[in-house]
Order: sequence, then C-alpha cells, then structure tokens
Amino acid sequence: MFGGDEANISKLLHLPTGTIGIVTGVIGIFICAVVVLKVVPDEIRSRFIITGIISSGIGYLLWFEWVGPILIP
Repeated sequence: MFGGDEANISKLLHLPTGTIGIVTGVIGIFICAVVVLKVVPDEIRSRFIITGIISSGIGYLLWFEWVGPILIP
C-alpha cells in the first residue's frame, strides 16, 4: 500500500512503512484546508475547489496516459 520515497525513508529510520507517508499526508491536508478556508475568498471558494478537482483529473490524464509514456518510456 505504501511505496516510493516515503516508504524508503521510513525503512531507513526503522519506522513502520507507512509512518512518513501518513505524516506528510496529514500535513498536506492541513495546508490545503488552511489555504481553502483562510486564503481563498468566500465568493470564489466553490469555483476554486471545482476547478482544482477538474484540473487534477486532466493533469493526471495528460501525464500518466498521454505525455508521460512518450517522454519517459
């Protein structure tokens, strides 16, 4: 379930595999919540969230399905 750099760092620090991944995930959720609730004005908050979801999906498709396999085979 856990992989990548975070799992490797956890192993190097002799921690359970998902420790660093969970900690960085919680920090990321906290930062996103602060930005959405404190920085983005109320009148554009829903538009900000919707465009973020749509652009994340488009970015995923562009990189992992179309452009990424061409540039990094």
